[in-house]
Amino acid sequence: MLSMLRSRMRPAVARSATRMQHRAAFSSTTSTSANSRGFRRFWDAYASLLETHPLRTKIVTGGAIAGLGDVGCQLVLEVEDDDARFDVKRTAIFTFLGGFLISPVLHVWYGFLGSRLPGVSTTAVAKRLALDQLGFAPTFLPVILSSVLALEGHAEDIPNKLRADWWPLTKANWVVWVPAQILNFRFVPGSMQVLFSNVVGLLWNAYLSYVSHSEVPKALLDEEKEKAEHYR
Repeated sequence: MLSMLRSRMRPAVARSATRMQHRAAFSSTTSTSANSRGFRRFWDAYASLLETHPLRTKIVTGGAIAGLGDVGCQLVLEVEDDDARFDVKRTAIFTFLGGFLISPVLHVWYGFLGSRLPGVSTTAVAKRLALDQLGFAPTFLPVILSSVLALEGHAEDIPNKLRADWWPLTKANWVVWVPAQILNFRFVPGSMQVLFSNVVGLLWNAYLSYVSHSEVPKALLDEEKEKAEHYR
């Protein structure tokens, strides 16, 4: 009798387990589908804002990403300094510069490149890349460094900072941004190019913040001091 009950229960248990698996799979699929639809709606809304309010949208996006980059720098790259406290003012400055300096300049610059050198041919992309990385980037990087120092009240350190960091920063920029801009100019629509740069710039901004707040080498300061004393 007991064996008969067991034999009858096994198919029922198996069917119940199968139904539970189907429900779990359906629930997972439904959840994934809902998340996908939610992201799609968000992306469509963002793309619409880029069309209707391009500069304003890029300012907000660029500021947020620049601020996150500085937060990452303070929490990850500078975590070894036990005495350091999180600098809210520094993050606010980076957020401000990302929104009101970097994003508007990139908006105008990419618009200029797209209008003067349109298309995605190899020649057009190569020309835009050359102008961007050999002309624009080496010129704009010192503007960013100088702006950070000036807003933090260290304008007197700008000459030494540029002497110490401009060339290493420019070379690091080429390592990151040459391949990134090839992809940007070749595959990304013009309206999304600033966004692409901002996303890549999340890590770049962390590094840029780190360089901006690193100390000028003592040897360079001593050299400048000797020159100043020599000309007295």
